Amino acid sequence: MTTMIMRLSQSREGVFFAARSVTDKLLLGLLGLFSLVAIALGAAQDQWGLAGGVAAVALLPLLIAHRAAPGESVTRIVAALATVLVSVTLLHLSGGAVWTRLAAVALVMMLLGYCDMKLMVGAAILWTVSCAVWNSQHGAANGAVAGEAAAMVVLIAVLAFLSYMLRTVLWRAQVGAEFARSVKEGKLDFRFEAREVARSPMIAAMDAMQVDLRGTVGVAAATARELVETAAELAAASERISAGVQAQADASASAGNVASDMEQTVGTIAERASEAANAAARSREAARDGGAVIGEAADAMRRMAEAVEAASASVETLGAKSEAVGQVVQMIKSVAEQTNLLALNAAIEAARAGEAGRGFAVVADEVRKLSEQTNRATGDITKMVSEILSVKSDVTTRMSHAVKEVEAGLGNAERASGAIEAILRRASRVDDNIAGIEEALRTQRDAAHSVASAVARLSEIASQASGESAAIAGRSQQLAQTARDLHGAVERFDH
Repeated sequence: MTTMIMRLSQSREGVFFAARSVTDKLLLGLLGLFSLVAIALGAAQDQWGLAGGVAAVALLPLLIAHRAAPGESVTRIVAALATVLVSVTLLHLSGGAVWTRLAAVALVMMLLGYCDMKLMVGAAILWTVSCAVWNSQHGAANGAVAGEAAAMVVLIAVLAFLSYMLRTVLWRAQVGAEFARSVKEGKLDFRFEAREVARSPMIAAMDAMQVDLRGTVGVAAATARELVETAAELAAASERISAGVQAQADASASAGNVASDMEQTVGTIAERASEAANAAARSREAARDGGAVIGEAADAMRRMAEAVEAASASVETLGAKSEAVGQVVQMIKSVAEQTNLLALNAAIEAARAGEAGRGFAVVADEVRKLSEQTNRATGDITKMVSEILSVKSDVTTRMSHAVKEVEAGLGNAERASGAIEAILRRASRVDDNIAGIEEALRTQRDAAHSVASAVARLSEIASQASGESAAIAGRSQQLAQTARDLHGAVERFDH
C-alpha cells in the first residue's frame, strides 16, 4: 500500500497533486502581488529596474514550470527560490521593515501546501540566513540578530511540525480516497498498514468497515447464489408444470375438436354412404346399359370390318381394271404412232406426185393430226391410270390399317363387356357392405357425441389450471430475475 500511495502522491491522480497545484496558483498570486509592491518601492527609490528584474526572474520561471509540470519537484524548487528572492528584495527595498519580514514568513508558510517538509525547511533556513546577512550589513544589534535567529529557529520547528501534520493528514486522506476507489471498483482486498490502523481512528474505522463489508458481501453473495439457483429451479419447474398443463389443455381442446369433428364426420360419412349406395345402384344400371351399348358397338364394328374388307376387294378389282385399261391405251398409242408414220409417208408420196397427189396430201395431213391427238389423249389416259393406281395403293393401305383398328376396337369392346360384367358382380357385393357400414356409423355417431361432451368438460378444467400455472411461472421468472440482479450486484465485489 505504501508504494502505491507514494506513487499516487507523485502523480496527477491523488490528493497531493490537487494541493500542490492549488499552492502553485496561490504562490503565483501572492508573489505577483508582492512583486508589484516591490516595483512600487523601487520606483519610489529610483530602483524600479532592480525591482522589475527581480519580479521577472521570480515570476516567469515559476509560471513556465507551473504550465509544464504543476506541483512537480522542479516547480516546487522554483517556487521556493522565487519566495526567498521576492522576500529578500522586499527586505532590501523597505529598509528592513517589520511588515516585509511578516510577508516573508507568510510566503514561507504558503510552502506548507506542497507537503514537502525538506523544501519548506530549506526555504526557511535560506530566508533566515538572508536576514542575518542583511542585519550584519546594516549594523543591527547582536541581541536583535540573536533574537530574530531564535525566533526563526522556533518558526522553522513549528513549520516542520505543521508540514509533517499536513502531510500526514493528506496521506490519510489519500488512503481514504484509494480505499473508496477500490470499493467502487468492487475490490475489498485493500491492505492498510498496521501502523496506520493503530495511529489513525479513521483508517482503523475503514479497515473494520472493509472487514465487515467483506463478510456481509460474502454472505450476500452466497445467499444470492443460492437464491439464483433456487429461483432458477423454481422457474424451470413452474415452466415445466405450465408447459405440461398447457399441453394437457391443448390436447384436451384438440381432443374435443377431434371428437366434435369425428361426430360431424361420422354423420357426413353416413350421408355419403347412403349416397354411395344410391350411386352404386345407378352405376349398376348404367353398367348394364353400357354393356348393351358395347355389344351393339361390337356388332357394328364387325359389320364395318366386313364392309371395309369388301371395299378393299373392290379397290383391288379397280386396280386390276385400271392396269388392263393401261395396256389397251398402250396398244392404241402404238397404233397411233404407226398411223402417224404412215401419214408422214403418204404426205411424202403426195408431194412427189405433185398436183395429182395434193388431195391425198391433205387427207394424209389430217390423218397425221388425228394420230397426234390420239397420241396425246393416250398420254393423258396413261397419266390418269398411273394416278388411279397410286390412289388405289394408298386406299388399300389405309383400308388395311382400318381393318386392323376395327379388329383392335372389337377386342377392346369384348374386354370392356367382360369388365362391365365383373363391375356388376362387385356392385352387388358393395350394396351389402354399404348397408353394414350405415348401421355401424349410426352406432359410432352416438358414441362420438358422448366423447365430445366429456372432452369439453375436461378441456374447461385444463384451461383454468393452465391459467393458474402460467401466473405461477411468471412470478417465478420475476423472482429469478431479481435473484440474478442481486447476484450480479454482489459479485462485482471481491470477497
